[in-house]
Amino acid sequence: MNSQISQNRKEFDIFTKIGINFPGNSAPLPGYQILSESVSIFEFVDLEKMDEILRDNYIYITGLSIAINNLRFYIMNMAGYYPFGKFQLPAIDLPALHKDKEKQIRSR
Repeated sequence: MNSQISQNRKEFDIFTKIGINFPGNSAPLPGYQILSESVSIFEFVDLEKMDEILRDNYIYITGLSIAINNLRFYIMNMAGYYPFGKFQLPAIDLPALHKDKEKQIRSR
């Protein structure tokens, strides 16, 4: 293991939060109520040499997919020990997620 930190390395953090049947303005439905959060840290070496489009695809598509799948399997494993059994998070539309997040940021 090399303990020397290079100036060419750059870390990107992806914060993920998933709420399932979580109380908002209405009463929750019967079944699981789940709130799960995570942070995924991705590190690039020689970031300056990497194409910007490729880097953005790694972060916003691949990195986000990895982060969501980590939470998906965490929730499934944790729920498996309880009476309702495993909960499988359905597929998530990433382009729609990006659009919703962009609207949320612009409205601030």
